[in-house]
Amino acid sequence: MPLLNMMDFAESHLAVRFRASIEPQEVDIYVKTAGRSQERNAGADMAVLASQVRYGVAGGSRFEPARGLWERLSGVAAPDKGPEAFGPEYRWKCRVAAIDPLFLRSVAEGLRSCGWAPDNPVEEMSIVGQLPLDDSDLSVTETQVRAWLDDPTAYVGEWPNPGFPIDHKEATGTGVALRVKLQRAATSEELDWLNGCAHAWVNTLSNYVSEDGKQIRFEFGLLPRVSRSKLGLSAHYKEFRWTRGPARAVIINTLARYHVTYAPIERVELRL
Repeated sequence: MPLLNMMDFAESHLAVRFRASIEPQEVDIYVKTAGRSQERNAGADMAVLASQVRYGVAGGSRFEPARGLWERLSGVAAPDKGPEAFGPEYRWKCRVAAIDPLFLRSVAEGLRSCGWAPDNPVEEMSIVGQLPLDDSDLSVTETQVRAWLDDPTAYVGEWPNPGFPIDHKEATGTGVALRVKLQRAATSEELDWLNGCAHAWVNTLSNYVSEDGKQIRFEFGLLPRVSRSKLGLSAHYKEFRWTRGPARAVIINTLARYHVTYAPIERVELRL
């Protein structure tokens, strides 16, 4: 039984054929909802997935976060206004690379809201990659993805070589703190991206569950209070409800990509 709502289709109408690769490949994604949507939600859902990959989330423990790629080649985008933006059928072709198979859980859960409203749920979904399946653990079908949907720990893992030391201590209470110290003064653009990382952490976790497997309702109060300088930032999350191990993987992978792509990190302090 999937942990999130609006996932009933996964029981018998989810099809997955995907072999992960460091090299780019094309992936065809199909979603059918019960009826036409009242809002142009599907393009935004796809954009969120692309943003998560851009922030380094999707590589997990298998692929370096900076190598992740998710490029929409065709299909409805945000904020398309044509009739195809309202469904009930959506077809995308994307070019992807360095995507951990576990990220397909996030793909399925992220696209479940294409119909926008609970009374217009997804009825069918397929995710089919270009590469043939093999016997390695990089190949997955709907059987594995369906099992992950019922597991509060089955999310992308942590990249083992982020490139900077991590001072991690268990948080006391419900709050979480993050401090990132850079090796040099950052530009305004680099600081904006670092601030984006602090907020992307919560946005990525919006479809993750709590330690006891419960769905968490997103509220603006879950966003961080951020203080930044040219040498980094501090972020405080007053109430942090998500399962801790997968949550750590998300922020460390995000910062590992930032470290390579934008400004080198000297040290990360995490109270989680």
